[in-house]
Amino acid sequence: MESEDKFIRKFKLFFIWQHEDEEKWLREMSLNGYELVSARVCRFKFRVCEPKDVVYKLDYRRLKKYDKDNYLDIFEESGWQFVTTCMNWIYFKSEAISNEEMDIFNDIDSKAEMLRTIQKALALVSVGELLCFTSVFLNPVKSVYLYVFWALIIGLFIYGNTKMFFKYRELKKKL
Repeated sequence: MESEDKFIRKFKLFFIWQHEDEEKWLREMSLNGYELVSARVCRFKFRVCEPKDVVYKLDYRRLKKYDKDNYLDIFEESGWQFVTTCMNWIYFKSEAISNEEMDIFNDIDSKAEMLRTIQKALALVSVGELLCFTSVFLNPVKSVYLYVFWALIIGLFIYGNTKMFFKYRELKKKL
């Protein structure tokens, strides 16, 4: 009788600027015997397996269908295995070779470019949120709860933009 793979689902919220925290969490899950199979917004599906040290890395990139194969081939040649995608995030994994830091980016410029892309996406969403807040503000029906809600959302995106800006600036200083 063959044994079937067992799967678990985990719900965890990561904001776009928390991709490094997500990578660390995925590695911890692997060390606990859970291999990432798929990722959706706040939902992760894992295959139950033997615990092993696997490094997960994420890249934020909008790929055209005809570019995807070439893009994935480059990472595969570098020892990274494609796992899944979720809203422009591309998940890669590789078994940890040693204690040294492993990264999918071979230079600082590539990583800085990804951070800049994330920052632009956040800025675009922030402008949209600001427009929504303005429409709520101009609405004749005044609701303190709506003001507070939209102010918190806008504050969250401003925080994310600021965080990405400082990460980007820190990387650029290393050049």
